[in-house]
Amino acid sequence: MPQAMEISIGSQLRSDGNNKYRIIQKIGSGGNCVVWLAIASTGQYHGMLFALKVFTQLDETERLHQFERETAFLIEINHPAIMKIFDRGKYRDRAERPAKEYPFVVADYLPTTLEDALKRRVTIGEGLVYTLQLLSALKYLNELPNPVIHRDIKPANIFIRGRSCLLGDFGLMRRRDVDAAERETDPEIFKYSIGPGFPKWYRTPDLVRYAKQEEPLTTKSDVFQLGLVIAKMFTGYNPLKGCKDMLDTVELEDLRSLNTSLGTGIHTQIRRMLDMEPAHREGAAELIDDWEGILMQAVHQYHQLEGRVF
Repeated sequence: MPQAMEISIGSQLRSDGNNKYRIIQKIGSGGNCVVWLAIASTGQYHGMLFALKVFTQLDETERLHQFERETAFLIEINHPAIMKIFDRGKYRDRAERPAKEYPFVVADYLPTTLEDALKRRVTIGEGLVYTLQLLSALKYLNELPNPVIHRDIKPANIFIRGRSCLLGDFGLMRRRDVDAAERETDPEIFKYSIGPGFPKWYRTPDLVRYAKQEEPLTTKSDVFQLGLVIAKMFTGYNPLKGCKDMLDTVELEDLRSLNTSLGTGIHTQIRRMLDMEPAHREGAAELIDDWEGILMQAVHQYHQLEGRVF
C-alpha cells in the first residue's frame, strides 16, 4: 500500500518546467501512487484539468525505477491512442521528518476506462473504432527504433474519451531489445509484478513462458492480450480460462456468438490475434487493414439503416 501522505486541497505543486498545478480533489490510490485531480494555474496549459500522479513507494527501488522509466517514455512518445504525460516534478512533504520528495507526473485526466464502458453496451461501431485505435497504438510501439512491449493490456488500462480510446499504464513495459543487465534482472522484476501487476485475466502464452525463462518475449504478446480485450468487448466474455496458478498453461474457451452479420469476420480476426504460437500470430501492422475493412462494412450498414454511424 502507498505510504501515508496527503496533499491539502488548494495546494500548488511546482513542476520541473516551472509550471504550477493546484490540487482540487483526490481521485484514488493504488499500489505505487496516489492520484489527484489538479488544474494548471500557470503556463501554457493554464486552466486545463490533469491527473497528477504522485509516486509514494520511495523505499522500493525497483518500483521507483519502473515509474521513472514509464515517465521518461510517456513524455517522449507522440501518438493519439497512447496516454500522454505533459509535465513532471517532485513534491516536497515538509510535514515528514526528515522531509521527503515524492516524484509526480502530470497526465491526461481520463476518468472513464474501457472497463467502465463495458458495464454498459459498447456498440459494434464503437468496438471497431476502439479496436483500430488500439492496433494503431501497438503498431506505433512495434515500429519504434527499440520496440516496446506493454505487457499489461486490459480494460482497466485503456481509457475512453468520446469516441477515442488511449492505452495507458506502462508500468510493466519493457523494450524488446534490452541490454545484458536488464535481461538478467527482468525475470525477477516480472515475478515481483505478478501480485499487483500481472494481468490474471489477460495472461498470454508468451508471458507465461517468459516468466518461466523458457523463451524471450516479443511484441506479439501484446497482440494476444488485445485479442482477449477485443473478444470481451464484442461478445461480453473473456475467452481465457481461469487458472489456479498464474503460470499455468494458457487455455481458451470457444468464442461466444455475435448477433450481427459482421460476426464471422470479427471472430476470424480475433482468432488470428489469439493464436497460441507467437511465431504464427500476426502483428498489429498485418491485422489493422482487415479490421478497417470490417469497420467500413459496418459504416455502410449503419448508413443504410440509420443514416449515421454514431
